[in-house]
Amino acid sequence: MKTNGKKILLRIAIGFGYAIAVIIGYLALNSLLLQTAPSIGEHIINNPFVNAFIIGLAIFAFASGFLRETIFKYFAEGGMIFFMMGMAIYAIDGRSLGLTIQNIYVEADVSIILTLFLFAMIIDLARVILSALNYLAEKEEA
Repeated sequence: MKTNGKKILLRIAIGFGYAIAVIIGYLALNSLLLQTAPSIGEHIINNPFVNAFIIGLAIFAFASGFLRETIFKYFAEGGMIFFMMGMAIYAIDGRSLGLTIQNIYVEADVSIILTLFLFAMIIDLARVILSALNYLAEKEEA
């Protein structure tokens, strides 16, 4: 596949657009949380686990945007899914969320929500595999 400089610059711009969209989405959600539930928003901002998760998602979003229209896009999407599954498994490991909301201490077990998220990621992984197989079949026909 022969690519020229303009096409590579366009792919880099699209990749950065995807990464910036992830970061803007995180900042917008966190801004809403800081207004509606300040203790939860502060907990998310100060949590290095969440920050590492967002940085990882931004990196994989850039890779997925940069490698679009190639088979490697599916590798990037699969890597992002495995990254998110690994973070969910790490977070499930006995994690509970304890926060003080309006002078009342609330502790929530988030393992059930994270387990459902993990199952959704398994379904998404199957979608990526089937999309990659479809891409290869279309390339073979052409």
